[in-house]
Amino acid sequence: MYPKIQPRRRGLRMAVWSLVTALVVAAGLVGVVLWQNSYAMDEQRVSIRYGGHTLNGVPATPKDGRKRHGLVVYVHGDGPVDATHDDGYRPMWEANAKAGYASLSWDKPGVAGAPGNWLGQSMDDRADEAAAAIAWARARPDIDGDRIGLWGASQAGWVLPKVAAKTSVSFVIAVSPAINWLQQGRYNLLAELRADGASAGRTNAAIAKSDTTRRLLERHATFEEYVKAMGGDADGMTADRWGFIQELHRGRHARPSRPARRTGAAGPRGS
Repeated sequence: MYPKIQPRRRGLRMAVWSLVTALVVAAGLVGVVLWQNSYAMDEQRVSIRYGGHTLNGVPATPKDGRKRHGLVVYVHGDGPVDATHDDGYRPMWEANAKAGYASLSWDKPGVAGAPGNWLGQSMDDRADEAAAAIAWARARPDIDGDRIGLWGASQAGWVLPKVAAKTSVSFVIAVSPAINWLQQGRYNLLAELRADGASAGRTNAAIAKSDTTRRLLERHATFEEYVKAMGGDADGMTADRWGFIQELHRGRHARPSRPARRTGAAGPRGS
């Protein structure tokens, strides 16, 4: 029996050492992440009130000893986005802090306990709230009002110019901005079908569905009409979402592109 015990002990020792090695490597990786993202900034929760509305804001200010900083104001893309974009903004906020800039973002209405409903907002409404946030920031003694700019992605492409027309900003950073939803949406739809190796039949069916949605929008169809036209399958569309898309379509300034589920430009799927 003795010879059989030794291999078991060696196997146990190897397993223990493997676990220890894995833990050391994991600790090292965590250390690297923390070193690369020290988040040397102060974050606060604030309420920004304007015109009967309230924004639940988060300013992130550099811990660099300076009394005043420039500011980057974040304008979200589509979807129910909170102030940090599920922490996705924080690495950018840190980069801003290293450059001497504070950052300001807020929860969309109805997100993370914020009052309101983001699906009830027009692009003009979103521009108004951003302009109000800038006015609030300019009143702070720690913000340099001459160094305030905008950062926005996707759907923000329709909001950023409106904000810049309402209030003075030093710069605008547009990341993959939405411009024309019909052209962008159709391009994206066909690109996805090609990437999936879709058959001609599937491609034609997807285009037909997209064209049906466009016709419904053109005649201002109700949500019930949309669901009926889709064969009873709303495919994640809600009445609020359909109303939001209708508002964008009526605006014509937005001509939204295909929406991502989280942050893409607003519009019906596969437009």
